[in-house]
Amino acid sequence: MTQRTAIVTGSASGIGRATAERLTADGWRVVGVDLSDGQDAADPKALAAALAAAGSELDGLVCAAGIPPRGPWDDLDAWNEALRVDLTAPYLALRLCLPALARARGSAVVVGSIESSAASAS
Repeated sequence: MTQRTAIVTGSASGIGRATAERLTADGWRVVGVDLSDGQDAADPKALAAALAAAGSELDGLVCAAGIPPRGPWDDLDAWNEALRVDLTAPYLALRLCLPALARARGSAVVVGSIESSAASAS
């Protein structure tokens, strides 16, 4: 059996890290994309590099990169950053990886999370 390959965004912490660790433990080859490695999940170049490292057939894509609410609720810069990381990044990853996923009959998972704190409501 050929080793399966997945790209995991947000692979250095939280849900992304747990997913990458589980896939690796199950024998998958994981290509991680994370800011701690200098790779932005919303950067098409970083995503293209991950796909090139994964190969022409991709068995899985897990979009787990995300950021919690930051600053006051009406801060436009914080809003734009949340949209870029939480929505645009998975859109770009899915769009780029779809042909490779289709060739391998692979699957994609987009992870969502609700994070709340009193500080984010101020």
